[in-house]
Amino acid sequence: MRMLLAVLIVSALAGPARAGDICADDEHGHVDTTANLKALERYARTHKDEPRDPDLEYSAWCLHGDTRHAERIFKACDKILDHDARDRTCWVILSSLGKTMIGKHDVFAWVVAQALDPWEVNPSLPDYPLYLFKDLGDPRGVAVIVDMWKRSIPKAEKKEKRHVGMSDWSGWRQHAAEALAVLGGADEKAFLDEQAKATKDTYVAQACRDAIAAIDKRLAAVK
Repeated sequence: MRMLLAVLIVSALAGPARAGDICADDEHGHVDTTANLKALERYARTHKDEPRDPDLEYSAWCLHGDTRHAERIFKACDKILDHDARDRTCWVILSSLGKTMIGKHDVFAWVVAQALDPWEVNPSLPDYPLYLFKDLGDPRGVAVIVDMWKRSIPKAEKKEKRHVGMSDWSGWRQHAAEALAVLGGADEKAFLDEQAKATKDTYVAQACRDAIAAIDKRLAAVK
């Protein structure tokens, strides 16, 4: 049982499927996003995605955090969202690039509107909200994350009695701690310390302590 739990936790912390799985490589073995970028720009021009272009379909993974082509991505996604604001691909890519607004489109608001419940989200996908909050770097995300953490504790206690869903809860809190490490301040340090002391989950406790250290380092650097 312990081995199974460890495997589930590691899987939850592995992050979204990325380059080596579905994205093209160049001759040096590095991710080559050229085809995905062109597919995104083509879609921005034509708004036609049928027959389904695999390079467009996988662009949420392959263009994730692609700072090298950020300006071209911003331009294409602004056009795409003007045409169809339901397009998740662009919202995810823009979030991964730390773009809180694009044209008239509020990227931060879109992320806030996504499901964040620890038992409803999938950390293997690029639209996992905790990744997006972290990538956006917008401190407004702190309240959303901490509120969900607090509201989930009673639910987690009930699930623990039934011995279900605890790997999800563990992975979610570890990712939440990582996000708070980037976004949080003194109040979040106190909250993370409280959670580290309250949990029996050593992975979560360590993630909280690591986040506290990261906040200390970040705050010291701006003094």
